Amino acid sequence: MATLQVLAVDAGLLRQLGADLQGQADQVTGLDAAPVFDPIAGALTGSDTARACAQAPAAIKAVLAQVSGRLSQMSQTASSNATAYEEAEQAFFDQLCGLGGGL
Repeated sequence: MATLQVLAVDAGLLRQLGADLQGQADQVTGLDAAPVFDPIAGALTGSDTARACAQAPAAIKAVLAQVSGRLSQMSQTASSNATAYEEAEQAFFDQLCGLGGGL
C-alpha cells in the first residue's frame, strides 16, 4: 500500500529565507575590490602586475554584480513561493469548508 506523503511548507521561514538572501545580495553589491588592488598597481607602476591590478576591480565588480543578481533572484523566488503556498493552502481550506460539515 502506498503511503501518503504530505508537502509541509513553513511560509514564514521561506519568506525569511527570501529576506536573508536579499540582505546577502545587498552586502555583495556593496563590496569594492579597488582598495585592495589600487595600492599594488600604484606601487608597481608600469609592470604587467600593475596593469592586471588596475583591471581587476572592474572584473571583480562584474562578477559580484552577477552573484548579487542571482541572490536577488533566489530571494524573489523564495518570497513569491511563500505567497503561492499560502494562497494554495487557503484555497484548499476554502474548498474543504465548502463541502459542508464545517472545519
